[in-house]
Amino acid sequence: MVVGQKGNPAVSQVTQAGCGQAEPGDVVLEARRLVKQFPGLRALDGVDLQLRRGEIQGLVGQNGAGKSTLIKILTGALAPDAGTIWRNGRPVRYRSPAEAAADGIAVVHQELSLVPALTAAENLFLGRPYPRRARSPLIDWSALRHEAREVLARLHPGIPLDVPVGRLSPALQTLVAIARALALQASVLILDEPTASLTDQEVRHLFSVLSQLRCQGHSILYVSHRLREILELCDRVTVLRDGRVVASLPTSQLDGPELVRLMTGRQPDASRPARRRPAAGSPVLEVQGLCGHRLNGVSFTVLRGEIVGIAGLTGSGRSELLRLLAGAQRPRVGRILLDGRPAVLRSPQIALRLGVAMVPEERRAQALIPAASLKENISLAHLDAHALAGWVVRARAEERAVRSLVTQLRIRAAHLDQPVSQLSGGNQQKAVFARFLVRPPKVLLLDEPTRGVDVATKFQIYDIIRDLADQGTAVVMASSEFDELLGLSDRILVLHEGALMASVDARATTEEHLSALMYRRRST
Repeated sequence: MVVGQKGNPAVSQVTQAGCGQAEPGDVVLEARRLVKQFPGLRALDGVDLQLRRGEIQGLVGQNGAGKSTLIKILTGALAPDAGTIWRNGRPVRYRSPAEAAADGIAVVHQELSLVPALTAAENLFLGRPYPRRARSPLIDWSALRHEAREVLARLHPGIPLDVPVGRLSPALQTLVAIARALALQASVLILDEPTASLTDQEVRHLFSVLSQLRCQGHSILYVSHRLREILELCDRVTVLRDGRVVASLPTSQLDGPELVRLMTGRQPDASRPARRRPAAGSPVLEVQGLCGHRLNGVSFTVLRGEIVGIAGLTGSGRSELLRLLAGAQRPRVGRILLDGRPAVLRSPQIALRLGVAMVPEERRAQALIPAASLKENISLAHLDAHALAGWVVRARAEERAVRSLVTQLRIRAAHLDQPVSQLSGGNQQKAVFARFLVRPPKVLLLDEPTRGVDVATKFQIYDIIRDLADQGTAVVMASSEFDELLGLSDRILVLHEGALMASVDARATTEEHLSALMYRRRST
């Protein structure tokens, strides 16, 4: 993420296409002096926010700054301890998200609230009655599809009506979720990290859609850690820090470094992680002719203490490569060697016993037990390290070790027994990394390790990755962020359509060269 530059010219062209509305209109949603207290934590401390008609307003802040709590209060999922919400000039108190939706306020979460087995048309009617045939209890499927087609066509003419949304791309799923909100007659949209899983081209299309909605008078509160997107898309930015609003300014008065300073309270470092000395260890991981569903004959070696980046477009095979190495997917062909010996990784449990650990892209679904405590999530993979005679867990030893890691990684939590689902995204991600500081693995596999976390947390995670590599862990990291790949990696492997296109020295590579390699087809 390059927070200091003004962004992608293609995005600028899309978002700045005029619609004849020079200034946003009246205030349609307002928070006045909102306060929310949790045990040991004051999440919101007198927060004010105004959203106007025909405005896209950015909401930024570090993980734990209070963004999620504010969204939940605005949409009725939480009740404030003090303060009021005003809607179109009148005070309101929503007792549920359904009441907020009925009043024209809808939220599209990063984890989309769609039913994967239902079609796009069927998902649009979730939360409201299906159309019925005249004088009949039967569903009028023709009317349902007609209405769905009209709503979806406003956003993207190519969204299929009768395909289960679980088979659609992340970008189309996001548009279906937005279309569902529009079908509920929402005039205020709250979008929480909507581009986390999208390619650059998909982001440009989404921005075009959001700009059209702004022109039609919709109001959008846009929550994102991608500051370049905030600067390109939004009319105004509100910055939260430690539960308080520290600034609410037009984007024309801001740039990336100033946003980082407002979010963190200190001057930003360079946006790219600092270089580290090249690794010079012996081979620890060897991949020979590995094939999966998409992956085709990939071979490479990773040295002890080396950080190898994996670059590639969506569908290039990046995530599949990591799943194969982690034992989460069986290869069709090929061999994996650890310390020169063949390793048969039939499951993630076997891989972990052999010293191969993975931090997956979807931390909530694939890495954490949401209902379990922070302590349990951190110590789960290494309970034997705190066990007496191999089977009785020493509770005090476990708590001391976990508390030390929580302090070391600056994980913000009310207490160690707090359910991990209640933590911010960045603190959840640090909890996943904390597992591997108990007993550092031989090989650490990372899939989008800083997805959905703020700038300050990113650099904490970069430090963790570098420290593990300095201790001898071989790191294989797939990332869609060029700065991350170029700043952290010793080498970068470029995948295209399942094939290994190139292996380049990160120190001698530019973003332009890396991008050209990702789009270049293998010669036949």
